[in-house]
Amino acid sequence: MFHELTTNAAKYGALSAPHGRINLAWTRHNERTNFDWVESGGPQPIARRREGFGSTLLRKDLQQFDGAVQMQFAPSGLHCTLALSLPPRRREAHDLAIAQPRAGFVSESFADTTARKRALAVRAPRVVGQK
Repeated sequence: MFHELTTNAAKYGALSAPHGRINLAWTRHNERTNFDWVESGGPQPIARRREGFGSTLLRKDLQQFDGAVQMQFAPSGLHCTLALSLPPRRREAHDLAIAQPRAGFVSESFADTTARKRALAVRAPRVVGQK
């Protein structure tokens, strides 16, 4: 699911622009997890009349997790909300952690462990020779 979102962001969205950015935040309540994918700094997204391949793929992938997807094509960028059920964690060590992000790629990360919230901000990588 995230591969599809990232690929589209790189081709058409926030990661296709030098100052583009993706903010990913997630919360977990018992077995339910919600992800908010928010793009900014890229071209304005265009809502299509019919569901495209990526939207169909997201929706079908989420079905196996009793999930749903909601897309908002805001002038500032795509806002995608994914909601799904995950099996209970066995222990705290299974939390998503960011060990050593590539320099310049992940611009910030933070965790509020009391609220079970996590967030990650990603910006478009600078290509050698890019102005």
